[in-house]
Amino acid sequence: MEKWRGGGSGTVGVRRLTGAHAARRARGVTVACRARGVPRPGGASRVPVGMVAVLAVLAVALVLGGCAWVGRSAEDRGAGAPQPWLKMEDWAGREVVLGHRPERIVSFAPSNTEILFALGAGDRVVGVTDFCNYPEEAKTRTRLGGALNPNLEKLTALQPDLVLCIGGMDQFLAKLGELGIPAFVVQPTDLQDVLRSVEVIGRLVGEEQRARDLVADLRGRLGRLQEALAAVPADKRVRVFYEVWHDPLMTAGPGSFIHDALVAAGGVNVAADAPKPFCEYSLESLIQKDPQAIVTTMPESYEALKSKKRPGWEKVTAVREGRILLLDPDLITRPGPRLVEAIEQLARFLYPDVVR
Repeated sequence: MEKWRGGGSGTVGVRRLTGAHAARRARGVTVACRARGVPRPGGASRVPVGMVAVLAVLAVALVLGGCAWVGRSAEDRGAGAPQPWLKMEDWAGREVVLGHRPERIVSFAPSNTEILFALGAGDRVVGVTDFCNYPEEAKTRTRLGGALNPNLEKLTALQPDLVLCIGGMDQFLAKLGELGIPAFVVQPTDLQDVLRSVEVIGRLVGEEQRARDLVADLRGRLGRLQEALAAVPADKRVRVFYEVWHDPLMTAGPGSFIHDALVAAGGVNVAADAPKPFCEYSLESLIQKDPQAIVTTMPESYEALKSKKRPGWEKVTAVREGRILLLDPDLITRPGPRLVEAIEQLARFLYPDVVR
């Protein structure tokens, strides 16, 4: 069994499947979950209503949690029981057991949807979130709300045999468990974890070779980028600030795939000393670190910074020199294959004479 752990500790339980669960088992699907909770970080600040949409796509800000346990009965585990098609542990520490290759898949994260289509499994995707917009074909699938407001009734009508979730959907996972619908939590945090998630999903849906090929291509692109950036000495690396939100000012620090993206693009993240992957950052600290470039995904922030109309930012080198990048949020905030495209764009922005 491959191990993909979230963290923490928990308990293991078993109960007999009846009703809907028995029907699900009759179709060859069984799920076992081992819950391991991860404590929430303390000191959370109040979040403005307008920030919810931005933070929702930042999956790393969600907390991996426990789930209901649905497993095989003692009789099923006997000598005569059929062998499962796949056993794998997800990012929440839940052991997921599938009886056959998934043929009706639901994805509750745009990044997972992109991975499924990139692996050639898009024809098996029957349901997606309201935010899944890439590739174009994903827009034709049944819309099921979002990770914060999933439509369980519409989902069950699709009769899925696999639901890909993200962290923080604990109550939803429990409901899926009660219905005997297998769910797998995918919650990559850093860049290497993003690449690993492609391999895991590939194995989960029976597309291992395509996953290996895709990851090899992504690693190759990153490798060629590093070869080009090797020509930039350490003292010439650009100090960069990534703006997650403007009021309160928030940024991405170590432990986030966005921080890794900045570093992979050859930048020096001025928030490398941030205490959390995503946190508030004071204007005083920003001015002291004096970034030479600023990256944002919000048009209003880009316009304010470009036109030098944001009070208190006049002394920042990036603002003074107009070195501001407006980056597509779907590229940089989704932990999927297109994150490498975001890294390449960042590198061209930071070092136009070196990376073309």
